[in-house]
Amino acid sequence: DAIGLLAVDGEGEPVIEVESLTARVVSERQLAAICGEREDSLYEIDWTRLTPRGDPQAGRWAILGDHEPTRDALERAGIELSPHPDLDALARAMAEEPSPPRVVLARLSNRDCGDLLQAAHTSVHDALELTRGWVASEALADARLVILTHRAIAVAAGEELAGLADSGAVGLVRSAQSENPGAFLLVDLDDRPSSLQALVPLVGLALESDEAQIAIREGVGYAPRLRRVDVGALPALDTAQQEPALAEREPTAAVEETPPARLDSGGTVLVTGGTGALGGLLARHLVVEHGVRELLLVSRRGPQAPGAAELQAELSALGAGVRIAACDVSDRTQLQTLLESLPGDRPLAAVIHTAGVLDDGTLDTLSQEQVERVLAPKVDAALHLHELTERMDLRAFVLFSSAAGIFGAAGQANYAAANAFLDALAAHRRGRGLAGASMAWGWWAQASEMAGRMSGADVARMHRSGVRALASASGLELFDAALRCANSLTIPVRLDLAELRLRARTQAPPALLRDLLPAPRARQAAGAGGSLARRLAGLGERERRVAVLELVCAHVAAVLGHPPGRAIDPRRAFKELGFDSLLAVELRNRVGVSTGLRLPATVVFDYPTVEELAEYVSGHSSQARTATPVRGGAVASVEEPLAIVGIGCRYPGGVGSPQQLWDLLASGGDAVS
Repeated sequence: DAIGLLAVDGEGEPVIEVESLTARVVSERQLAAICGEREDSLYEIDWTRLTPRGDPQAGRWAILGDHEPTRDALERAGIELSPHPDLDALARAMAEEPSPPRVVLARLSNRDCGDLLQAAHTSVHDALELTRGWVASEALADARLVILTHRAIAVAAGEELAGLADSGAVGLVRSAQSENPGAFLLVDLDDRPSSLQALVPLVGLALESDEAQIAIREGVGYAPRLRRVDVGALPALDTAQQEPALAEREPTAAVEETPPARLDSGGTVLVTGGTGALGGLLARHLVVEHGVRELLLVSRRGPQAPGAAELQAELSALGAGVRIAACDVSDRTQLQTLLESLPGDRPLAAVIHTAGVLDDGTLDTLSQEQVERVLAPKVDAALHLHELTERMDLRAFVLFSSAAGIFGAAGQANYAAANAFLDALAAHRRGRGLAGASMAWGWWAQASEMAGRMSGADVARMHRSGVRALASASGLELFDAALRCANSLTIPVRLDLAELRLRARTQAPPALLRDLLPAPRARQAAGAGGSLARRLAGLGERERRVAVLELVCAHVAAVLGHPPGRAIDPRRAFKELGFDSLLAVELRNRVGVSTGLRLPATVVFDYPTVEELAEYVSGHSSQARTATPVRGGAVASVEEPLAIVGIGCRYPGGVGSPQQLWDLLASGGDAVS
């Protein structure tokens, strides 16, 4: 229980010496307090204004489908636009062109035409088909797909979302981005003509600065950034405060100054997923800390759920009236019957929706059944709750979402879609003057049906991504803090910023985290692939292959959670080493970042041993040129010199713009003026 410590500097001179250091046992609660887990683990989204630099570069873009207003705006901006009916037609055209377009637009159509639920499901499936088809096409590997939505996300408070149906698709694309870095850009527009006019320069800026998502409102671009909430500055929950009835509220005032949610207003508090581990934990907290006296706990099995009888007895002993009911909240008829059964003297006062299921899979493996199974308890249930309680005077409407929808968790595109819809629904309700709060939770340490399915590899992967488990006590304190926030969306997640800063030394952090991480390290990461290419360029064939094999082995060991220096047998198959599809995606992305190569999504399965993958990477590394993006999305080599012999008053070779000239040079074409 004791160690000695000697630290020296780079010259070997002693810096500090400790003869004996003894560790003492610290409880979970003490550790949370020491680390400031509660205070440092609540975040919000801050939309930062973007300012394009210089004149936008015109060039050749492609568009899927035929959305006339978008086409007109792009052509007015000087874009040479080629329309294509679908991905297959686009891939065939790009394979035949010497300088194919590097930007492709696809618009997710707003399908909210009366049946919002069906539209939301259709939009998610459309986005899955689009992103999966894009990744699978080798002809499209060097282009960026820009996916346009229309008011599917909230940028400002009080924004009623006309494109709510597409908000789930936004979450799915975020996961597709995590699995396939550099393949997609999300752009959300409003309906102002000035926003379409700003599309070209803002997309150019987003591609240049490697943004994952931007929103354009009234011609101004914004990018999302995570910022920490000052919990100490939040208003206290005033249990004596009385809100005006729904009919007396001013919609604008409700948006600008939304009072903290109140859960002790004398009516019934409904908790979906209420008999699960997390639901039970929350139910106890509502009774003990919030003074709730009437609880309706709902789950599929209801009173037959394990531990339900004990939970009811415990809460009753604390002085609460508790009813546990079996109800599939994704079934509108069942839910309506349940709500109508509430007694008149105990009307519904608050809704807390915690229900959800997992059915993970990478983008290329997700089935329609997996998508539907995950959407139902989140999207369907939340939408039914919204519509069935819209005329009720609810004091709180709290949706337990997941940070997977914010960060775009790899291997959870369906789950990210479901939770992104919940985040948008809460904002949409606020825009209509209704109670609405979505809490996009990180990983709870509390055992639950979903968290209980996490393997050791899953936990290790979470740690590598910079996310730590929330202790139950901290989670409940964050719940109370989130109730006091004015924004409709909060992100209670325990981020390990030290781990994230360490990763930022070798790879650029997600744009969402740029305000939390030091900028110099983020810039440092951009040259990782180039420095490797330069190092390999000075080696002979055998030495180069050995160096690449060592690199791949190191990444394999890291992905498997092995300590540094652990030997990896390069002849063993990835499957034998314990790889699944998600670990394969992580390995592909790690190797891609460190080498600067754009690797196929299936590379680990196409080259099923460490040795074979290293051979593939070595061969492509010897051919690859380090690429530096320039304004407008073109790519130039920094490994080879570029000589400009002369320039006349006309563009050579039949081209008509600087971008087309650059495309001609970058593709290796010849031209005579």
